[in-house]
Amino acid sequence: MFLLMSGLSAYLRIFLVLALAPAVILMVYVYRLDPLDKEPVNLLWSLILSGVCAGLIAGVENIMYGLNYGTGVFLTRALMAIPAHMGFAVLFGIFYGEAKYLSAQGRRGWSAACVVVGYALSVFLHGLYDSAAMVSSSASDSLFFLAVVVIYVVNFVVARQAAKHDKRFAY
Repeated sequence: MFLLMSGLSAYLRIFLVLALAPAVILMVYVYRLDPLDKEPVNLLWSLILSGVCAGLIAGVENIMYGLNYGTGVFLTRALMAIPAHMGFAVLFGIFYGEAKYLSAQGRRGWSAACVVVGYALSVFLHGLYDSAAMVSSSASDSLFFLAVVVIYVVNFVVARQAAKHDKRFAY
């Protein structure tokens, strides 16, 4: 990794660290909360790499934001957009896991409801994030910051509750 970064400017290195650190922290947090059946590390790495490949398109978006609004937008997006999007995926994953569990119990209706609720909650929070980011008024910065705080709180509370729920099944 450091060999790849050797040709990068100090500014770009700082940006990459700031862009990745919140997502890595959230991934480690969620992974450590799992008391039962942690996913194999190889699977997680393949999913991360798949996300990175898909994220090359979220990368073009970041570059476009930087070109349109100046380089100052990079820090804001690194601290807010990247971890927020990961959080939306984590929320949906938690509900999907619950749906899988309910399906195994033969509770297909509740399973389907979990998928719908997880998807709807992720879409709602993403919409809240986008709406707050696009509002142009004197209070837009405060609204955006509040929306991001709400998203983070929901992500961490739901992840912690899901982990507590899983602990009931530990041997």
